[in-house]
Amino acid sequence: MDLHQVESVGVGRARRDLYEILRSVEGGSPYLLLRFDRPVAAVIPHADYLAFSELARKDALARALLQGKWPERVRSLHLADAATYDEAQAPSSLRSPISSA
Repeated sequence: MDLHQVESVGVGRARRDLYEILRSVEGGSPYLLLRFDRPVAAVIPHADYLAFSELARKDALARALLQGKWPERVRSLHLADAATYDEAQAPSSLRSPISSA
């Protein structure tokens, strides 16, 4: 996604032209919704949402590892391994304390 090409639209126009905006988003164009010229929401393609979600998950795992919030057995993983570590499939004894919150 090219953040330089985000189109800003007011909430009123977004409500009026929702179908057109959704078609553009499906085509890969993100939108920033404004209320009184202040950003209130972003509408992005689902694929971009999934990519951002995965980046946030990997970032949270790396932060937890760096802050020492993991059991000693998991801390021995390299940071590269932490990015691919699937905690949902890990035994409960290896799960991070921050994931249960």
